[in-house]
Amino acid sequence: MGGKVNLARLALLAGVLTISGCGFIRPVDLGESTHTMQELCDFPKPFFAKQFNATNLKTSSVTSTPMSKKIGLGESCFYETPTEYLGYVALRQEPKQSAVEGRLARHISVDGASVDQYVDPIPTNRNHRTTQPSYTLTATIDGWYGELHYNLGNDAGTQAGAETLQAGAETLVGMVRALKGQPLPSKARRIFGWPW
Repeated sequence: MGGKVNLARLALLAGVLTISGCGFIRPVDLGESTHTMQELCDFPKPFFAKQFNATNLKTSSVTSTPMSKKIGLGESCFYETPTEYLGYVALRQEPKQSAVEGRLARHISVDGASVDQYVDPIPTNRNHRTTQPSYTLTATIDGWYGELHYNLGNDAGTQAGAETLQAGAETLVGMVRALKGQPLPSKARRIFGWPW
């Protein structure tokens, strides 16, 4: 399980560093949120605690960012118990939803926002009959992209899976709306070629 956590951390870290490497624009120019990493990490805690009966839930930043830091270009928090990696959330300024690894399973609407659910591929070294799939939910609201990933979900075709999907989608939309920053300034939009 530790290897899986480390691979997820490395993938997210690479993305964050790639985004942060554009040194010609400061994070504040990109519409930095006024909210903190602590707020980002705290927001989905009830989802993970309730849906997965998680006790001793631990959160951490993928880049060891101080919890007092404002949410910037690309921030992520991991959720785990002493024995299990549960998933992560991510929030960043982005004009449209990123390509997510996995199969697009469904679109759902939550309070006027569109949420996509992806079924992540099961690693080739795992038993496909006994390994539960992991899911990634994505939503973009006012130019801010949010992602919620969870590893222990049941198939969304079941009642339990449908409840987890709905709870996750509501958490994601609430998180993006509550924690997003101001829209990207027009100068920065032109530099990146973003149309909105």
